[in-house]
Amino acid sequence: MYTNFYTLPEVSFVGGATQVLKYNVTNEDGSAFSLSGCTADFAISDYSTRAMVASVEPTASNSLLTVIIPADDTVGLAGKYIYQITVYDSLGNEVQIPNQGLMYIAQNIHPEFVTNPS
Repeated sequence: MYTNFYTLPEVSFVGGATQVLKYNVTNEDGSAFSLSGCTADFAISDYSTRAMVASVEPTASNSLLTVIIPADDTVGLAGKYIYQITVYDSLGNEVQIPNQGLMYIAQNIHPEFVTNPS
């Protein structure tokens, strides 16, 4: 039996472009999940080696999780990646991992501009 672990939306962008991603977090029945007092982690790993390449701490309010991936975190990346969100309750216990998503990052042909814009 095949299970699709990549149920989060596919994300595509050019390396070195700041990304703002927003996710509505829900319970299994589809109702809004309260993120009050929760923290979260947004991790990106290489698709083939599963090596961690970046980790960002999102902000949470109500049931909306906002992830900002800074340009510097992706300027040197290109290829296929997996991202995963993990939500923790106010005590730091793991609450939810809503599967994973695929991320495609195109090579930045002018990375010097991202790291030295002036």
